[in-house]
Amino acid sequence: MCAIDDFCLSCLPPFIKSLCQTERDQLGKFKSALTNFEYVSPESKSNNELLEFAYNVVFTRSWRSDEGDYRIVPVADMMN
Repeated sequence: MCAIDDFCLSCLPPFIKSLCQTERDQLGKFKSALTNFEYVSPESKSNNELLEFAYNVVFTRSWRSDEGDYRIVPVADMMN
């Protein structure tokens, strides 16, 4: 996801490019939202590898509810 640089992104077909840009934007919002949480240590907030792992755990093991928020379903990946 974040390993794609701007040059590689420019080589992608338009639909795939938009999906990748959306994921990059959503990851950026995820990282910036964590700055408001005091119980997350500064070391964790500055560890990009850890933040990308946490982001992927949340968004690959969650379902969007009718209210628009995400709910983590621990065994959802077993249904795939």
